[in-house]
Amino acid sequence: MKRYIATLLMVVSCFAAHVAAEDMFVWKKINNTVPITGARDMLLFYKRAGKTQKKKLSEIQLIQIDGLTDFNKAEKLMNPQLDKDGDETEPKPKPKPKPAEAVKAYDEAWKAAKLKWHKHLINCRRLRALDAACKIDRAVEEWLMLVNACGESAESLKASPSHPGSSEANEMAIALLEVKLERTENEKLIIVIGGILDILRDSDETDEEENRFSGVESVGFVERRDGSPLFEKALINVPEP
Repeated sequence: MKRYIATLLMVVSCFAAHVAAEDMFVWKKINNTVPITGARDMLLFYKRAGKTQKKKLSEIQLIQIDGLTDFNKAEKLMNPQLDKDGDETEPKPKPKPKPAEAVKAYDEAWKAAKLKWHKHLINCRRLRALDAACKIDRAVEEWLMLVNACGESAESLKASPSHPGSSEANEMAIALLEVKLERTENEKLIIVIGGILDILRDSDETDEEENRFSGVESVGFVERRDGSPLFEKALINVPEP
């Protein structure tokens, strides 16, 4: 009898511990402590009152998932103004996001992820960190992969990166985008890519002008050249639709 009671208490204890470790996300400054069950097509899926519901990842400030330590760390680095419960902190001035550090944490989280939807979620959240950190070459590569994975959906197109980086990073990003232009007939995607290319080329032209006045020789922005090293590398990195 004692052994039975001890076993029962152990089971109840384990169940209670599992229930206590809940997932949460902050949506439009509202905390939601609910089981998160999946991520697909730039959407987050969760359970509430036994029913599966969803929210756009672009509208979610912070996500915390039980067991994903590095992912949770990255999310907090991108949202330092929110405490562990998702509430805004009082100190002034409010702490600033650390996207470069967040990228490293997302990278570690992706390596450790076992579930496919975990990897998709990390890809989606890492994209905004890469963009904020001005790692435009990686951001464009990540975005193009997500556009492909999401079937060129409207949500994936809206997630396009827009912050130029170094001249070298800009050149690689331009090459990746030009390869994608060669491979798509989606008019909306073509318009979005055109907008990113304009931003990157304007940035490099500005750098060119500054370098000219400072006496530094400039190589200018990359032009699409079949057979060039960057273009050939881009061919490898851009996923087929």
